[in-house]
Amino acid sequence: MKRGRNIFWGVLFLLGAVAVIISRLGYLQGIGFWSVLITVFLAGFLINGVFKRNWGQILFSLAFIGIVNARLLGIEKLVTWTLLLAALLGTIGLNMLLPRRRVSGRHHFAEGRRPEDIVGDDVVEMAGDEAVHYQNSFGSAIKYFGYRQLEQAHLESSFGLLEVYFDNAVLKDHAGLVRVEPSFGVIRLYVPAAWKVIIDVNTNFGGVEENGCCDPAGREVLTVTGDVSFGCLQIHYI
Repeated sequence: MKRGRNIFWGVLFLLGAVAVIISRLGYLQGIGFWSVLITVFLAGFLINGVFKRNWGQILFSLAFIGIVNARLLGIEKLVTWTLLLAALLGTIGLNMLLPRRRVSGRHHFAEGRRPEDIVGDDVVEMAGDEAVHYQNSFGSAIKYFGYRQLEQAHLESSFGLLEVYFDNAVLKDHAGLVRVEPSFGVIRLYVPAAWKVIIDVNTNFGGVEENGCCDPAGREVLTVTGDVSFGCLQIHYI
């Protein structure tokens, strides 16, 4: 998967270089140098969002493309906040009407496994279940994982804050996988400092923050993967 991402962005950078040269040669009349460059990369985020079916990434990419090229598109009357508000409302509506489906893959739940959807209770402790999925939208939620054999967790937060504590969790065979997807939201993980944590997260207009340090030689290994789109992943070592 990482190989595919590298190819995608590599091709995009090459297209950006070509577009910049063409613009400087005067073949794209009425389009500025920076407008061309920014539009190319916003188009990349747009295409990436379409493949991932991430409505926020799709609509906000379109909004920013419209803002950058307002004069060329003849939409000067649509001020910046109008386009951004439309993208926000559209994202909320589409997430409600057409929620994304979970797909299988190397970093997703094992084929044939059906994770339980945990709703309402703060304490998650289900002996025998090795995978869990939790989704939080438009609010805040706290989860305390007390799994005896936690193998995989899939966490999503849209327009809200999701806090998850792993201090009482036991990883199956000393290894666990957490897939995070904060979209216009924040996911905050509290992980034992004695664990080794491997972070392999894609960021699209988002960020990853670490507070404290983990043990690079720790016996318990937690791999954190996923996509951060217009949101934030925070990892606190406790």
